[in-house]
Amino acid sequence: VGNVLGQVEPEWMQRVATTRTSRLPNGMQVVSEKTFGMSATVGVFVNAGSVYENARTNGVAHFLEHMAFKGTRRRTQRQIEVEVENMGATINAFTSREQTAFVAHALKDRVRDVLDIVADLLQHSVLTERAVEYERQVILQENDEVNAKSEEYVFDLLHDLAFRGSSLGYTILGPVDNIRGLRREDLVDYIKTHYTGDRMTLVGVGAVEHEDLVRTAEDLFTHIEPVSPHTASDEAPEWSGSMVRVPDPAMDVTHLVVAMEGLRGAHPDLFALNIANMMMGNWDRQVGAGNTTSPLCEAMAEGELGHQLSSFNSVYRTTGMIGVYAIAHSEKADRVVEEIFRQFHYLATEVSDEDILRAKEKFKAVSLMQCDGTTPTCEEIGRQMLVYGRRMSPAEMLLRTDAIQPDDVRRVARACLTHQPPAVVAMGNLDHVPSYDRFLQLSGVQPSTV
Repeated sequence: VGNVLGQVEPEWMQRVATTRTSRLPNGMQVVSEKTFGMSATVGVFVNAGSVYENARTNGVAHFLEHMAFKGTRRRTQRQIEVEVENMGATINAFTSREQTAFVAHALKDRVRDVLDIVADLLQHSVLTERAVEYERQVILQENDEVNAKSEEYVFDLLHDLAFRGSSLGYTILGPVDNIRGLRREDLVDYIKTHYTGDRMTLVGVGAVEHEDLVRTAEDLFTHIEPVSPHTASDEAPEWSGSMVRVPDPAMDVTHLVVAMEGLRGAHPDLFALNIANMMMGNWDRQVGAGNTTSPLCEAMAEGELGHQLSSFNSVYRTTGMIGVYAIAHSEKADRVVEEIFRQFHYLATEVSDEDILRAKEKFKAVSLMQCDGTTPTCEEIGRQMLVYGRRMSPAEMLLRTDAIQPDDVRRVARACLTHQPPAVVAMGNLDHVPSYDRFLQLSGVQPSTV
């Protein structure tokens, strides 16, 4: 790390856990970090999410995650649940736009046992017609619950808007017609084409020995085909700056998301953009706290402009988006829009070196605390293997953050937060939400050029 960044690692960084990586004959990567303790977290991360689906199969990766625990050729659903409980272990799964993950936490002498269950789920799920129909109803109910949550709903709309025409714009659950229409054959085909060794990474963190983990993987993952016929595209989806309005006059608030095209995960300027995002801040009226150095948060609080505000920097393998989500008092929505763009321009031109330094220290602290434990570290490694193709250690993260200069942050903020068409979603009472032309003007874009 020191050679790459031109810095010398502090002594304490040289004593952190070593990451070891191997590749099995079937193409699966095995990554481990041994740390002190009595337990370990192991997870299998599959490059299989909604971004790898098409319009007809959108939702299949999430459907498969639900089906995995419904029984295998070796275990019934009940046997899976009892076996995990008897070990005092946990096994969870989740699907994102780019990944499906199966993550287990157990005492160190039960690592092989929980991995045996995970391997069984991934390779031998029976996918009975009865279970498919049962889970279909569960997912339809989940879809209703997601759409009832304003924040999740507007962010799904935002992805569809910003990445229109691309699978990155698909929802994770898929449209209702797809949920109703997917068949067992679609699930089986997706397993064959996407649950392959070249798309899978086994990660172990905690009380694990790398050689033991490799041997266990070789023993258990014997039915994984090595190569997928579907290769992931490295082409970034085209950014679609435009606006969606979802009026609901019965609401006394306005849900507002303003996003700009961000940076892909491996972009050299991503860390500088992370610092800019950190300085946009978060604020919640109920908590009465937020980022005290953010002019945007200060304006929200002092002007009593709404209920809450949060910044985001969503990073994907080929692209990203950065922006702000706000719940504004409907009669002050136009003021919130003005303050958001004022914050963007502040970061691009006026932010002080002192505030940037403070944000760097906060970013380092937040990043380290988010990976405090074997399970969050395991999940972070799984994400990094997708985004970077390698493990980025905490030491490297700290050194890369320290290497950022104030001018880097301002330069990247200018490139990403100004003079480009924003993607905007507004939902609720829209009486005081300005036209999209006004959003373009605030961004520094002439409406006639879009």
